[in-house]
Amino acid sequence: MKKILLFTLLCLVIGVTASAKVTKTTKAKPKTEKVNAYKVEQANKAFVGQTPIAVSSSINDNTVIEIKENGYLMFVDDVAKKRYYVSRPCKTALKNLVTEVKKPKSVAKSFLESMMTKSKRLDYSSSGNVERKPTPVIIKNVELDDNGEMKVYMIE
Repeated sequence: MKKILLFTLLCLVIGVTASAKVTKTTKAKPKTEKVNAYKVEQANKAFVGQTPIAVSSSINDNTVIEIKENGYLMFVDDVAKKRYYVSRPCKTALKNLVTEVKKPKSVAKSFLESMMTKSKRLDYSSSGNVERKPTPVIIKNVELDDNGEMKVYMIE
């Protein structure tokens, strides 16, 4: 009788230890968020804080930009080869603007240049309502397709 009880107890112990799962504890690596960098091609009345954004400067997803009335900002993601044009007044992080647009538009280079020049035309001088003659905006070194158009993600 003792042998049967001992045998049953031994079988239970072996069965419990065999069915026990081994859990491995590994330290979770912190996930680093990828931050995209952009190069500014054209800017008018666009600011980071209180400083105006300079042409050919570098901005990233976490940069908070402010575009004043009649201002614009055109920037390029060199890695993904995407060009963005923002023409509405706003104050937001750049990643929020980039996620708004899904498809690029085919825009003629001359049309985009005239849009940028037109927004400068609304500046007035300090001597009354005399309209300044704007300097034309010329976009250089842009890849064009067969129709002479460029792909731009428009944020208006």
